[in-house]
Amino acid sequence: MRVTHVITRLIRGGAQLTLYNLVRGLRDRGIDCEVVSGPEEGSEGSILPEMRAMGGGLEVTLLPSLGREVNPWRDAAALAALARHFARSGSSLIHTHTSKAGLLGGLAARLAGVPAVVYTAQGHIFAGQGAVPSVTDRPGMRPLFMALRRLAEGCSDRVVALTPADLEEQVALGLAPREKYAVIPNGVDPEPFSHLPSKAEARRALGLPAESSLVITVGRLSPEKGQDVLLEALAAIPDPSIQVVLVGDGPLRASLEARARQPDLAGRVHFLGLRKDVPDCMAAADLYVLPSRYEAQGMVVVEAMMASLPIVASRVGGVPGILEHGVTGILVPPADPIALAAAMRLEPDPVMASRARRGALETLTVDLMVESYLKLYRGLGA
Repeated sequence: MRVTHVITRLIRGGAQLTLYNLVRGLRDRGIDCEVVSGPEEGSEGSILPEMRAMGGGLEVTLLPSLGREVNPWRDAAALAALARHFARSGSSLIHTHTSKAGLLGGLAARLAGVPAVVYTAQGHIFAGQGAVPSVTDRPGMRPLFMALRRLAEGCSDRVVALTPADLEEQVALGLAPREKYAVIPNGVDPEPFSHLPSKAEARRALGLPAESSLVITVGRLSPEKGQDVLLEALAAIPDPSIQVVLVGDGPLRASLEARARQPDLAGRVHFLGLRKDVPDCMAAADLYVLPSRYEAQGMVVVEAMMASLPIVASRVGGVPGILEHGVTGILVPPADPIALAAAMRLEPDPVMASRARRGALETLTVDLMVESYLKLYRGLGA
């Protein structure tokens, strides 16, 4: 079996880290893999060095024409380049990741006569609460984007949804028939969360206040991730000992920093930027908050579960499928800073956190994800 994975960019994001873990797990099981990506980088950082450092003859090819934004001329060039690459690669299966790669990669695979195509969209871009640049801010383009997404799923033999809720949303939108879908959650490697520093050690290492009650969130600083909602929730809490730690970077950083300098938040928000030591950052916190407006699954919630952190999260997308309200965490309405503030002021429940970690270890690990994909590939005769 030879599997070619296609994605538009290797930034430090959830889809890309999932791809990295999947490729590593497949190769550990003797599956020949290669990765094809566009060259685009961003403020989120890049996992290209880690991908290339995986070694063992892993081929990583960057196609200059393959990009995330819609550009008819570049997209046509990318389609042709992908078809040529697939015709030469000898792959028995093409696995595409995210929206644009799903469309161009699926079409190119059919042009090149590749036997099987799997498409993991990592959610969809049509949710009412979503805030995807160039998509949700262009409502007139929605019918075109929907048609292109249906074409991408039509070019695929199987489409992977991350949760049952993700599957139901895509079926309701008419993106593909129900029988075409498989549900495979993104998995997290539990090992980095198994030997965490103490809270005091983690705070000293990160330069965070020793005595404050620290609320952490990790993710791209962008509208769909809702960090602005979190800061408004913090402003509604008069206790200055409750502070927020933001891990990540992105287009909203400047505006978030400006909001954090206002008198009601001054000194209460800590920006750590891009970090490769997310487990250690979580070890410094008392509570994890996911304030997102939309999430297909909420992979970082799984990381917080692995870290045994109490969790408050928006009730969006696939999050309720991995976090049960009142049992393994607290769910609140999205984009509601008052409800979020009330949940943040509750006493963190270590019993919930313990249940959440146990559930993540039982159902949401990288090994389980890799085995599920391998079963899917073999079911297609790859």
